[in-house]
Amino acid sequence: MKKVFMKSISYLCLSSMVFVMSYSLTACSSDEKPFVDNEPVAVKDTGGSDVVKGISVSLSDFALADATTRTAYSVIDGGVKVTWAQGDTIGIFPNVGGQVEFPIQAGTESNQAEFDGGGWALRSNSTYAAYYPYKSKNCDYGNKRIQLNYTGQKQADNGSTVHLGQYDYQATGGVQTNSSGYLNFQFKHLGALMAFNLTVPKAGTYTSLTLTSSEEVFVTKAELDISGQTPVLKPTETSKTFTLSLDDIELQSDNAELTAYMMLAPVDLSQGSLNLMLDGDRIFNATLDGHELEAGKQYTVEKTFVDNTPSPDQIIAFADDNVKAICIANWDTNKDGELGYEEAAAVTDIGNKFYAKTKIKSFDEFQYFTGVQSVQEKAFMSCIALESIVLPNSLRGTGSYMFDGCGKLKNVTIPEGVISIGPYTFNNCPSLREIILPSALTSIGSSAFYGCSSLTSLN
Repeated sequence: MKKVFMKSISYLCLSSMVFVMSYSLTACSSDEKPFVDNEPVAVKDTGGSDVVKGISVSLSDFALADATTRTAYSVIDGGVKVTWAQGDTIGIFPNVGGQVEFPIQAGTESNQAEFDGGGWALRSNSTYAAYYPYKSKNCDYGNKRIQLNYTGQKQADNGSTVHLGQYDYQATGGVQTNSSGYLNFQFKHLGALMAFNLTVPKAGTYTSLTLTSSEEVFVTKAELDISGQTPVLKPTETSKTFTLSLDDIELQSDNAELTAYMMLAPVDLSQGSLNLMLDGDRIFNATLDGHELEAGKQYTVEKTFVDNTPSPDQIIAFADDNVKAICIANWDTNKDGELGYEEAAAVTDIGNKFYAKTKIKSFDEFQYFTGVQSVQEKAFMSCIALESIVLPNSLRGTGSYMFDGCGKLKNVTIPEGVISIGPYTFNNCPSLREIILPSALTSIGSSAFYGCSSLTSLN
C-alpha cells in the first residue's frame, strides 16, 4: 500500500496549494497458499448465485487531530491520503472457518480497490471481516485474532515515511454482501500517526528518537480481534519507552530540521509529561506535555532542542572517587585537580593499566571521552565491583577480555557506531542481564558472552 502526505497552506482549506510526498509500502502478500478449515467457506467459483461476485475495499484517510489540543501537539497542516499499491494483499475471515488471502486485482493508486482470491470465491450467505497487511503466520485463524507488533520501526532518511506501511494496521468488522452480490469493506486505521518536526542545534549523525514515560503505557505488541462487528485491539506487551531507529540520518548544519514519523497504538498519554530524546553524535532531550492519542488521528510535535552540551570549562562530577583519582592522575592537563569535559574529549586511548583489577564501581562518565574509538584488551578485566558503565558514542570496537570477570556488571548498551565486539569481551559476567547491540555490528568474537549465566535479552 502507498500513502501520500499532503500539506496545505491552511487548516481550514485542505485542498488548496498542496504538495505531495509519496512512499510505496512493501507488498504484504505471502508465498504460502491460503488455508481453510475442514468445513471450508472458501469455494471455487462455479458461477453459482450463492458465490460473492466481487470484493471492494475502501481506505479511510488519517483524520486531523483537534486543533485545540494541548500545546505539545499541533495538527499536521494537511491530510494523509492513503492509496493501494501493486502487491497489496488483505486477509479475509468468514464467520465460520479460516482466513483466505486476497491480492489486489484493480484500483492501484486509489483509495478504493478490488481484490480476488486467485481462483477462490466467497459464499454470499456468510459474514466476513478483513484486515491489512495480510500475514499468514500472525494469527490464530480459528479465533480471528491477529498478532500485531509495533516494535522495530526504522526510518531510512530525513522525512521518509517508507517504514510506516508495515505498522499501519487496518481492519473492519463483520460485513455481509449487498444486494448486488458484492462485499464492500471500509477499512479504518488502528493506530495514531506521530510526526516530529525537530530543530537540532548541532550538525551530526543521529541514530534514534525515543519517547519515555514514567509508566509502561506504550503498546509494543497487541492482539487484534475481528470476530465482532467492531475490531478490538488488546495490548499484550507494554513498555515505558518507544524508540524509532534512525538509519544514521546526517544533519550537515547546526539548527537543521529533522522530520521523523512513528506509528503508535492508541494510548492515553495525558497523565504527566514525556521525555523526548534524540541520540547520535550528540544527545538532546526535551519535555513534552502528554496527550491522548486516538486511532486514525495524526499529530505533530514541533520542538526546538536546547544545546545542553557542557561547556569546556565545566567540571565532570564523578560518582566514583576511585575513577576520579585515576582520571585526574592521567588526564588532568591543566593540573587543577579536576577533569573538565574538554580534557576528557581530548583522550584518544585510555590504555589498559589504569582500570583493570581495580575496585571501581561505576564509570558512567566514560561517555564524555568522545575521542576514544577503540579500547585495548583487558581494559576493565577483573573489576569485580564494577556495576555500571556508559560507553562513548565514538567507540567503534571493544577489546578482547574488555570486561572479563566483571562479576557485578548488569546492563551494557553498545553504542551504534561499534562494528566489532572482540573475543571474550563479556566473558564470565554472571550478573549481566541485558545487552543492546548496534545495527552496524558486523562481527562478534569467540566466547564474547561465555559464562553470562543471567543473560536473558540480546537485542
